[in-house]
Amino acid sequence: MRNICEEHEFVIANYYKHDKKTKKLSGAGQAFHIELDDDENLKSFHKVSAGRQITKGEGIIGRVWESQDYLWVKNVQHFASDKYDRKYNAVESNLQTCLAIAHIEDGEFHGVMEFFLQEEW
Repeated sequence: MRNICEEHEFVIANYYKHDKKTKKLSGAGQAFHIELDDDENLKSFHKVSAGRQITKGEGIIGRVWESQDYLWVKNVQHFASDKYDRKYNAVESNLQTCLAIAHIEDGEFHGVMEFFLQEEW
């Protein structure tokens, strides 16, 4: 994830791991961020993201899980807060573009990777 962030200038990335027992995705606490130590809003966004439990079909991450594909969102700040529960955290962090990608190895789903830009793209 670090290489993807550095190569494509994503400012933060989160990983949601599939838990077969609970049948949910959970913020695995794995993240990459540029200058997170200096930005309280990005720290807050990461903390909220890491604590999430997501069901299939729920929000951007859940829709990627359901489709086993990817989703590019031009600006998450345009979503209503009931459709994107981290909207206000994203606004405070100036996170706009989101790329979420299913992590599949050897045909088995493992989780979802999520990347953000601080610009609309």
